[in-house]
Amino acid sequence: MLCSTIIAESGAPASPFMLSGGNLSDHLDTAASFGYHGVELQIADAERFNKEPFLLKCSRLGLVVTSIGTGLAAKEGLSLSAADDAVRAASVSRMMSQIDLAAKIGAGTIVQLGLLKGLMRNCPDEKTYFNNLGRSVTALARYAEKKEVVIAFEPINHYESDAFNTWDDAAAFIRAVGCGSLRLSLDLYHMRFEEKDILASIRRHGALIGSVQLMDDNRMYPGGGCFRFEPIISAILETGYDGAVIMECLPLPTPETALKKAIEFYHNHF
Repeated sequence: MLCSTIIAESGAPASPFMLSGGNLSDHLDTAASFGYHGVELQIADAERFNKEPFLLKCSRLGLVVTSIGTGLAAKEGLSLSAADDAVRAASVSRMMSQIDLAAKIGAGTIVQLGLLKGLMRNCPDEKTYFNNLGRSVTALARYAEKKEVVIAFEPINHYESDAFNTWDDAAAFIRAVGCGSLRLSLDLYHMRFEEKDILASIRRHGALIGSVQLMDDNRMYPGGGCFRFEPIISAILETGYDGAVIMECLPLPTPETALKKAIEFYHNHF
């Protein structure tokens, strides 16, 4: 298993990115200096992203791009479930460019799908939301399958999203789409709000896991809160998951301390 940290083009103070803003090239140096094996890249638009020098530096530092996040595109107002056809089409196109970038990077790079799903309350009714999202995600899943890229569909807690909060709901949607490229994203922060039994949910839907994001219950580095990680990690390993472990943590008390504590946790537990 590789250990990865997130580097982001931008991030609000409450964003769980230990490295964000400024020069992404410098963040690669920092990630490598702390001993990380890879990075999740949080960018708004893969078309505007200057990818060639970035990927060249990753190669030189021995870093793998484990995943690409799409949340910053959602911050621009894009939504895969939007009632407006033009917004929805632009959102699908934007995510296709993220998939193209993942395909260019190579096997194993995941594209995360969380906030870009959009909100049900922004649609006229529930039926419109599910129909719009279903069409968008099905098109993207088929596109990703041709590119041999996995999309990790992330259940998000009810404080931030009004649909697909639980693993049961997300897993049912994934199975209804019926494309092998669409998987589940395990994010412990969201699970702590929504799952009655985290271990049972992991075991029930473990075959669908395509991405693992770790943080403690307070969204700090693992070990900075109250989670009992041993049974959680055992449940993840029992599923056969062998992809990246992505540290999605608040940069607290400082980014350097969070990076150090997170990688130490990885070495102690994996």
